[in-house]
Amino acid sequence: MHIILFIEAFVASILALTGIVLFAVSRPEAAIQLIPLGDWGLVATVWSIMTIAIVLMRRVLETKDEPWTLRGFHHKIRSAVSPISVVALICFILSIVSFFGQVLARSVERVTAVGCFLNAVACLLFIAAHARTKHLTGHTVSSHIRANHNLVFWIVYVPLAVLFGGLFFVLQIMATYQSVSLASDYRTYQAPGEMWSVGGPYSHKLHVYCTGTKQNASHPLVWIEHGLGGQHYDLTWVQRNMSAYARVCSYDHSGYGFSEPGPVPRNTFQIVDELRNLLVTNNVTDDLFFVGHSMAGFNTRVAQRLIKNKVVGLVLADPVSYLDYNGEECKEGNTDAVNALYNFGVQTATFGTTRALSKTSSFPESQYIRSLPDADYYFANVVNVLSQALRVSESAYWPTSCGYTKRILFNGTQGSDSLGDLPFGLVTAQGPGAVNSQTLGNVSTVFLHETLPNAPHVGLVMDPVNAAVVWGVAEKVWKKAVFGVSW
Repeated sequence: MHIILFIEAFVASILALTGIVLFAVSRPEAAIQLIPLGDWGLVATVWSIMTIAIVLMRRVLETKDEPWTLRGFHHKIRSAVSPISVVALICFILSIVSFFGQVLARSVERVTAVGCFLNAVACLLFIAAHARTKHLTGHTVSSHIRANHNLVFWIVYVPLAVLFGGLFFVLQIMATYQSVSLASDYRTYQAPGEMWSVGGPYSHKLHVYCTGTKQNASHPLVWIEHGLGGQHYDLTWVQRNMSAYARVCSYDHSGYGFSEPGPVPRNTFQIVDELRNLLVTNNVTDDLFFVGHSMAGFNTRVAQRLIKNKVVGLVLADPVSYLDYNGEECKEGNTDAVNALYNFGVQTATFGTTRALSKTSSFPESQYIRSLPDADYYFANVVNVLSQALRVSESAYWPTSCGYTKRILFNGTQGSDSLGDLPFGLVTAQGPGAVNSQTLGNVSTVFLHETLPNAPHVGLVMDPVNAAVVWGVAEKVWKKAVFGVSW
């Protein structure tokens, strides 16, 4: 085989194989951070396979191996111009733009830059092979098929070229839109809090946002826990109102919001272990008053048992409870089927689909997110691939989180799951998506319960009207825990 033919085929084969491997390894949950790289690798694979087809066709036509010299270079390029080469050139330019967009974005997204660069190389190789084939043989793949199989050209080749060419061209444009937007987001929206080292066996940092001032040194620190797939903004209204009389800290779990990614899989054990180390590493020795939403029903209950800080009060908004689940759906080591919507978010976030949907009412919970004062910040932190992927991880390992919580709280003895006389507030929702757990009512002898019949699960903490009930309950439980005031 001629040396140039061999080099073109070899490089295209390596690119295609790399793309296939990257796409394959991006699917397992353990390699969750490779997902954006995998999607770009798949697109690069298509360009590489088309390059191989061109090289093979040139070999079949038994072309001679002419040196690719600069002499008459512009004539060679001009003679090789065709719609597909123009598309490939545009895709090359977009890939380069995407590459720089990813490089300039926050570090958790930079792995995608490798995929962008891979695709740029694949496009450039295709353009070179296409131009060289036309120059040496007078044919391209399309012109060869048309000259020899006119019916196949119009019935098979053209429809497929328009369908797949158009699809990948649109995906390329959207991916560039996503990459450039990420770079813009990460410079426009700065973390309002501080980055704390988790410490212990962990090397990453978490974003912690604290507001308000203690009125007395002995008062507890209010610590806010968000739910599955959320971020510290979820309980913005609660934090703002409780900050009037207390020191309040919320934080983003690993990989969400402004926090750096941590180990996967994401489950209650991992989340609580990171919280425990975070508090120790940063010398947070205050008593704690927990306020949480949704999956915080697992996380805060386990944290209350395992962390060294004394927990003096607990308020949960529509929380999950292991008492609501049985058998395989609440067993350590088990995984569950992931919500199709979560999978859709992961698979399409790289190509900007999730970002585009966030501009419309079709985005999940968008009406409640827009009721937050920091809605633009929230959307910027939820449309990236890592956030979507971690949501899948938490969802998949839900049975493990449930089973772990059950083991820590129940401890094998009937009735051991008790808060004793710890002041406990529960706000349950009964609207769309609500957990509406009623099983936590007897875990404390000091118990305050409010129910909102029409409140949705997410809207319970994001909608300011519903959130007013949550912070109202939190204030009463706080006064009971700190001052002994009865409700």
